[in-house]
Amino acid sequence: MKTRKLITSTMIAAWAVISLQGNHVPNHLERVKARGELVAISRNGPTTYFQTEEGLAGFDYELLSRFADSLDVDLRIVEQPIIEELYGNVNEGTADLGAASLTVSEQRLEQVRYTDPYRTTKPVLVYRTGETRPRSLDDLNDVQVHVVGGRNHEALIKELKELDTNIELVAHDELEMIDLLQQVHEGTIALAVVDEASFQLNHVLFPRTRIALDIDQSQPVSWAFKPGKDLSLLNAANEFIADSAASGELSELASSFYAPNDSLNKASASLFVKRIDERLPKYQAMFEEAAQAYDLPWEFIAAIAYQESHWNPRAVSRTGVRGMMMLTQRTAKEMDIAKRTDAKQSIDGGVRYFLKMKDRIPERIPEPDRMYMALAAYNIGHGHLEDARVLTERHGKNPDSWVDVKEHLPLLQKSKYYRTVKYGFARGSEPVTYVERIRSFERALTWNSKMQQRADSIEMLAQNDVSEPQEPNPILALF
Repeated sequence: MKTRKLITSTMIAAWAVISLQGNHVPNHLERVKARGELVAISRNGPTTYFQTEEGLAGFDYELLSRFADSLDVDLRIVEQPIIEELYGNVNEGTADLGAASLTVSEQRLEQVRYTDPYRTTKPVLVYRTGETRPRSLDDLNDVQVHVVGGRNHEALIKELKELDTNIELVAHDELEMIDLLQQVHEGTIALAVVDEASFQLNHVLFPRTRIALDIDQSQPVSWAFKPGKDLSLLNAANEFIADSAASGELSELASSFYAPNDSLNKASASLFVKRIDERLPKYQAMFEEAAQAYDLPWEFIAAIAYQESHWNPRAVSRTGVRGMMMLTQRTAKEMDIAKRTDAKQSIDGGVRYFLKMKDRIPERIPEPDRMYMALAAYNIGHGHLEDARVLTERHGKNPDSWVDVKEHLPLLQKSKYYRTVKYGFARGSEPVTYVERIRSFERALTWNSKMQQRADSIEMLAQNDVSEPQEPNPILALF
């Protein structure tokens, strides 16, 4: 978020004098601008806001930040995990607005005023690929359909029960939508109803899940404000949402959060092989220099750089991290890096930052577990890694074993667990994939080095008229 000038006590006093002289009572929007802060009440979670190594993130958080920027004020988030109390807090004026992926509810209209919707979601029926796909609601007669229970999903359960079909509804109060997706993916259950946003966020983790059909029409998702005659801040929010939609900013933001991530498949492995030929030769000497300086295999450093940027020193992410090792501004400053897009500086800073993460991992943890945990911390942050180690120990497993910790990192995506640890929600499956991909890239690069050495030997033999049979590039077989 950009830095703003602080409002001085003199300016505040002048505002008060002008208000009194003109007998003017500042409206909601004016009060927000006078204090220089927009206060939003929200819930920690995947579609709202969560902590990352770069700071707070999440669809609602990003949109709120942009709204605060448009008002030239700072943003402060107040956490309220219980949806009923969140609505009550908004109604009481504890915060300026509520923003927690709230679907518009007619039952709440006396309690809050909603903005125009900034996105929509809808309940969808999910099945497992390879199984019979239901084509209509008629196909659900006398069929078990699983759904998340609890107060937050009462409206959905009511709608399902009112459908003109004999669905055998199974509600799970102890589960979340990500749990249902996992069970469909594994074949434990056949059908489940989840919201479309949950499916889009988690489909990459459970690729055998597919949407069979929409259960209901799209439901608007909006911010909530205290009801009353003062609509100044609400109107400003509606204007901001309309402008963001017209400019395409809203759809771009939604795509960045809900579009499926790339997965390591044969196509991406083929691209990796192509990058070895086209890009690696430009930077290999830099990787080797850093390897010698910091006593690490150059293939390991190159593998991290490929995972981060595909060896593109000008790479930039939606959140502003950039360069070969995709460093944040804060990390670059911490590592004394003047120019993040300078490949040599980025590699050096990234390696030193990785080693800093490794130094924070207890020395008692043996290799290679310590290395893998340092990579996970490089990706998700040391705090979230420690939360996962806490959960690992709670479940009676070894917090010093990467095999055990990577089993529990995905629990940081489930509110049942992330609400019990210090740093809250995190996309815990991502560092697991991150570490595995880097291991695959390093293995392939090491093999490629050996093959190159062999090719050099063959060339020398050929110069001495000694023939050697040619073999196809075997790197793809490693993936």
